Amino acid sequence: MESPGVQLGASGTVSARNELDLKIDAALNDVSRVLPAAKGNIVANAHVLGPADNPHADAAISNGTLHYDRFTLTGLKATVAATDLATGPKAKIGLTGSLNDLPLSMALDGAVDTAKNRITADGIKIALGGTSVSGKAAWLGTAADGNLTLASTDLGEIGKLLGQDIHGVLDGQIALSAPKGKQSATVKARLKSLTASGATAGAATVDASGTDLLGDDPGFDAAVAATQIKVAGESIDHLSAKAAGTLSTLNVSVDASGPSGSVSTAATVRAKSGETAITLAKLDLAINQVQARLLNPAEITLRGGEARVANLAIGARDGTLRLDAALTEQGNTAELRLERLPLSVLDAAGSDLHFMGTVDAAKRLPKLGGHH
Repeated sequence: MESPGVQLGASGTVSARNELDLKIDAALNDVSRVLPAAKGNIVANAHVLGPADNPHADAAISNGTLHYDRFTLTGLKATVAATDLATGPKAKIGLTGSLNDLPLSMALDGAVDTAKNRITADGIKIALGGTSVSGKAAWLGTAADGNLTLASTDLGEIGKLLGQDIHGVLDGQIALSAPKGKQSATVKARLKSLTASGATAGAATVDASGTDLLGDDPGFDAAVAATQIKVAGESIDHLSAKAAGTLSTLNVSVDASGPSGSVSTAATVRAKSGETAITLAKLDLAINQVQARLLNPAEITLRGGEARVANLAIGARDGTLRLDAALTEQGNTAELRLERLPLSVLDAAGSDLHFMGTVDAAKRLPKLGGHH
């Protein structure tokens, strides 16, 4: 059979004992016929052998080129050796090519257990440039289990593919499990010489786990640590961040220190019905020998384009700054109070000037803006 852009040929025999010997050759000169957003061509063939009630097959792509969006796959070659097609399909799969000029290869052994609705992939080996993924995985319904190892000698290659400014070295592990049918996962990763959007880090680690990830309120426990960080010209020697809880109620903390000071903060984030409520429980700052701390828990509420701050009180050098504010569609209001706040807190700016005295003031901003 032949039509514009498509050539298809088939031949073969079926014996009196229902033994198959079928060959199929195909050439698709315009893949947009089956993938409207793509361009390219594919040449493929298949050979089906064995009893009709349980045949095996060998298939291959001998040449292929695909263009989709900003991605170009060239020199595509693939082989599939499949057995037990009717009773429990198994396949050995191999693929090579180049993706945006990066060498690409993939190999795995797949199997389908129709009785258990289970699909397995063993001996996974995927390589793209200097990045690789290896291990095994299995899917039972919507849940997965398995173990994967990730490694990259140049994240810049992946960053370029994704249109992101990312560089560095990565190695990590992903473990998947599904106790009682609920999807869980753990991730451990180590990064070196990391650069992202102008920020740099000498080293970073990620240790995270999640439970019931496909449920309505998945659980999380994650820790991130980084050293030798530079952001917008500022240096941070050490940074650690932790998050634990569920998607609806998450406890987070961040600690960082550098040449000019340190910060330590903790909060609980609650998400419900389109609203995010943040209870700021801790905020300790030290900048250029000026220390400040949160005096009591403060509440920050975000809903749509609105934001409210309530009961924010920060103490520094025996003085206090208090703030209540609301940014809403009806207008913006704010009440700021300074109680015996020493002007010496301006030393945090690192100026050579030193200020003396204290400030007592109260300022209420009337409702401004909004829709009338």
